[in-house]
Amino acid sequence: MAYWHAIALAGAVFAATSIDDFVFVVCLLSGAGGRPAPVILAKLLNALLVVAIAALLALGVGRPVGGSGGLLTAGPALVLGIFRLATAMAARRGADGRAVPPQTASQSFRNCFLVFAAGSLDNVVGYAALFCGSAAPVLAVSVGVILGLSAVLCAVAYRVATARSPLFRRGQAWRLDGLVPCLLICLGIRNLAAAYL
Repeated sequence: MAYWHAIALAGAVFAATSIDDFVFVVCLLSGAGGRPAPVILAKLLNALLVVAIAALLALGVGRPVGGSGGLLTAGPALVLGIFRLATAMAARRGADGRAVPPQTASQSFRNCFLVFAAGSLDNVVGYAALFCGSAAPVLAVSVGVILGLSAVLCAVAYRVATARSPLFRRGQAWRLDGLVPCLLICLGIRNLAAAYL
């Protein structure tokens, strides 16, 4: 019975904390130009690291980061979002005087991993709370559920990003990866509000 409870709870926490991850994966895949591997690998590696950090926090500290962690969970997303927005605006204006290749912003594994890392600190807090006080077998089941659902998230996001609907084709022409800086800023503001309000 404890395992079914762990599976349901892990699935609920994953769903609550991974909506933003799904949007990031779809946006980055829309600008991947037929190269989805860096985006998907970055997301899966990020999920593995997030779960490992959360498990270590739950086992070592015994409780998740509290209200003082709001700046910790919001800061990287805000900083990276503002930096990427400023870089995109400068490139659009031609302020740096050099041409920018059309798909460098989203194809790089490093760039994708930075986006996922900045947006996943709230996931660490949620998973650490989930893992706190769990016995090792229940913790292992929860970790397995979260990693399995991360793979499913990538598969569904890939399907959405490569869909052949007229609505999404227009969105793909708009290069949805350009929304990532704004999404990071919104995520950072949401995390600050959740921590301090």
